[in-house]
Amino acid sequence: MKLYIFALLVLLFSKCSLEGEYNLGAGYFLFGDKANTVIAKETKGKIAVYSEVIEGEIRQYNFNKNYIIAERRISENARTYFGSHPLWNEQKGNGDTIQFWIIDKSTDSLIGPMDWQKYVETRTLLQLPAELKFRSEDATQ
Repeated sequence: MKLYIFALLVLLFSKCSLEGEYNLGAGYFLFGDKANTVIAKETKGKIAVYSEVIEGEIRQYNFNKNYIIAERRISENARTYFGSHPLWNEQKGNGDTIQFWIIDKSTDSLIGPMDWQKYVETRTLLQLPAELKFRSEDATQ
């Protein structure tokens, strides 16, 4: 019985381990590894308390002082890991395989999910600078 409980605890904590923490500016952070990632906003007035903004497999992201852009893949692993979280369902976690997101840091607005074409149109509308792009060139569908 003790071995079973120990194995269960190891499994639970191994799924919760975070391999990275990246400061995206304006109180936004990216936590996790490539497969299970969360972009979160630090709660004002509370140290190390965050509200999740986007969760899933963040394949690519970039940011400047005004915006964060992110590409999220809906993988079976991410669906299993985040599927029971209410935010996952709000963000249409069972929809398109690849989704694109824009976060406006000045207003804390989340725009998405979008397909590639809608993402490009929204970038143009918001006049995002050309240098704010995904680091990988294979971001297109």
